Amino acid sequence: MVHGQVANCVVQFTMLCFFTQARCQFGAHYRFWRGKETEMKTVLILGATGLVGQQLLQQALTSHQVARVVAPTRRKLGTVAGTTPAQMAKLENPVVDFDNLPPADWWQADVVLCALGTTMKQAGSQAAFYKVDHDYVLACAR
Repeated sequence: MVHGQVANCVVQFTMLCFFTQARCQFGAHYRFWRGKETEMKTVLILGATGLVGQQLLQQALTSHQVARVVAPTRRKLGTVAGTTPAQMAKLENPVVDFDNLPPADWWQADVVLCALGTTMKQAGSQAAFYKVDHDYVLACAR
């Protein structure tokens, strides 16, 4: 479970950096870490099927600060380890073709976490690697 532990550390560090940056960027307008006001209504997670993305998904679903999690993926997600049925009910999992992303209301989110990426070995070529790690990420941001 070394990979899971490493991914969990990376996710916790990433989320800490994001929350710290968001708190500094938005100040009082974006109310993190303040009693009842800490709830982030919607978190959009890109790359939820990968090692880091799975950890982000699990932590978002189990967090009391998150009301809704949207995780667009190429294939339907199963049950996320470490979650209850009530926590899984927060998940919206649209199945998408990243080459032809649909316009949809679920793209609107309070927080976006991107773990979308691949390895050169999985991609098979430099062009395919670039397509996933660059083009798909950019397309989602638009």
